[in-house]
Amino acid sequence: MVIFEATGREYKGNLHMHTTMSDGQLDPMQAVMAYESRGYDFLAVTDHRMITRIPEYRGRLLLLTGIELDEEPTEREVLHFLGIGVHEGLTEGIRPGMKAREYIDAILRNGGVPFLAHPHWSMNRPDTIKGLEGLAGVEIYNSVSRPPYNADRADSTHILDLLASDGLLHPTIAADDSHFYGEELARSFTLLQADRLEREDVVGALRRGRFYASQGPRFERVELDGDIVRVICSPVSAVVFHSDLAWNDDRATAGSGVTQAEYRLDRGRGESFIRIVLIGGDGKRAWLNPFRV
Repeated sequence: MVIFEATGREYKGNLHMHTTMSDGQLDPMQAVMAYESRGYDFLAVTDHRMITRIPEYRGRLLLLTGIELDEEPTEREVLHFLGIGVHEGLTEGIRPGMKAREYIDAILRNGGVPFLAHPHWSMNRPDTIKGLEGLAGVEIYNSVSRPPYNADRADSTHILDLLASDGLLHPTIAADDSHFYGEELARSFTLLQADRLEREDVVGALRRGRFYASQGPRFERVELDGDIVRVICSPVSAVVFHSDLAWNDDRATAGSGVTQAEYRLDRGRGESFIRIVLIGGDGKRAWLNPFRV
């Protein structure tokens, strides 16, 4: 069974960024041009609690409407949601004190795709995320949530592995959450499969989970053949297999220029999901969406 196969129609995008319209350090046009110059194909500007339009932009990038909404249940845990591809009427229904469920419903009702942002940075508990029905995915890596800007809480893989172990397999995106346009700029992205670089195609692919998170490495093909998971990828230093078992043989295939790897499932001990992570020689990673086995 083919789990993933590169189609040749893959687009590179950033779905989380801020401008001077909220708390970013570049104005909207400067922010968009920073990504255009680095080879991105699509963007969503997600200023806080507002939709930022850039009608004067005439470049090659597909610009999706976006917004970031937040709830702070306690001083020790916050919830941030990205609404991608939303209609502008969304902001008319946003009011102080709204709850997570209301934000997700509002994004869906206004034609958007909801993602949970930076759960590690937000100190989200697995039980909190379990109650968030309707998400299209979760940010597995957030570029600004690390030094020199933050404590080192950029990578949410562990939290998402715990959720997957309990049967909740979220598709994942990686994004920069650009504020400073310094070391976080163009560090992480989402690779999306669509027939065309048009709003309907891209938003539809986000809804259907036709994407994965990366910082550079790329998956070519992943298949499940009985109890064997096979991976073909761009050259990396390691292919790593995550699951709900604490240990198993052949968790990592490591070396120089690794392009293939295999992993044998242990169904007898109840292994139920796999998440494959590629690690490049420069430390950059890619995360395939988890899949049931």
